Amino acid sequence: MLPLCGVLLALVAVAGCGDGSGEGPRPAGALDPTFGRSGVVTTAFPPAGRTLPTAVLVQPDGKIVVAGVASNRMVIARYEPNGILDAGFGTAGVTMTGVGTATGTIVEIALLPDGRVVAAGWLDGQHDFGERVFALVRYTPLGVLDATFGTEGIVTTQFAGFTSHAATVVLQPDGKIVAVASFEVADGNGVESTFYTLVRYDADGERDATFGNNGGQQDLGFGPGGLGSAIASQPDGRLLVVGRAMDDIAVGRYTADGRRDAAFGDGGIALAGIGPNPAIVPLPASGKAVAVLPDGKILVTGTALTRSSSELSLARFTSTGALDASFGDSGTVETDFGVRAEGADMALQADGKVVVVGSGPQGLIVVRFAPDGAFDSTFGDGGVASVPSAVRVLGAMALQPDGKIVVVGASEASTGASFGILRFLP
Repeated sequence: MLPLCGVLLALVAVAGCGDGSGEGPRPAGALDPTFGRSGVVTTAFPPAGRTLPTAVLVQPDGKIVVAGVASNRMVIARYEPNGILDAGFGTAGVTMTGVGTATGTIVEIALLPDGRVVAAGWLDGQHDFGERVFALVRYTPLGVLDATFGTEGIVTTQFAGFTSHAATVVLQPDGKIVAVASFEVADGNGVESTFYTLVRYDADGERDATFGNNGGQQDLGFGPGGLGSAIASQPDGRLLVVGRAMDDIAVGRYTADGRRDAAFGDGGIALAGIGPNPAIVPLPASGKAVAVLPDGKILVTGTALTRSSSELSLARFTSTGALDASFGDSGTVETDFGVRAEGADMALQADGKVVVVGSGPQGLIVVRFAPDGAFDSTFGDGGVASVPSAVRVLGAMALQPDGKIVVVGASEASTGASFGILRFLP
């Protein structure tokens, strides 16, 4: 393995904070004036390469951790509850990580009870031909690489094929790490196919060979063209993975040790067709995020393609994998914004309402639905919050313990140099 190193780079600039004084109560869906400047925080990085926040979590102490890619490097930053960068984390609140000269991206993060953060993603340029490899990174609560994990805080895995990466990650109660990994394989004619698998690592970063049915991994079972996008853990330890199978939104359920749960759906896989007549002509659809309701029902958001555009979609399943007829239209919801739209991340509020972030007519959108799938008219304008033009490219979202909604995104589509963080009132 190449020598590993943590690369800490100082940020270029960070937006300051306003106090929002002099303003009366704001409605649900309004930007929080006590956060950053009128609800918005931006963090600028050197304008070299790709910059995009892809994951966010809120610590129990209210601090906000954001991760993704900046200047083509893995990056993680921590903010105080008011939006100021946390000077006690990394270098001036930011840690950028690399392995040798490799570039990299974090796609998801998870928080351990002791404050350490596990990040999943990939590194590019790690092998002779510069291919992409799956990577896990663990940081201490101070934002430095955790030397007790893998090699100097980093674990890399090259699955079968010539390129692989992590799609998402979740932690189990015993500290083990379960990730959805993808890898590409070319056949004899050079045609490439992508496969998705579940894989588990011990708390120290070693592959867990007892997981799944194939030497420490488990095929998702979504079939050719399948896709695994997000993962969640049920209270009983069973695992849920959402994505796409046969052009439908797919949910797979697996036991805590990685075997498909035959009691769920059809052999462990449940599907939701989207469209006016999904049993006959379903719209090509894919799930992007999943959440488990207190009653065991499973909610998914994603997108469905139409002839000329796409729709932000929701689907709700019972605990056994059947579509929940009490939600939306026979278990699904389609939201037509008139142009291309999709759901990318979501969170459940304590009152059962659902907040979804995605892309819409002007870029990033924040939408809230009632528990039955209808737009929540008490939120924003008819259920849709107004998003400032400073942040348009979607990243991810999280809820604070007080219900406030934290959304992260970027200022430009592919070469933007700023992280943007928005906080909305619940």
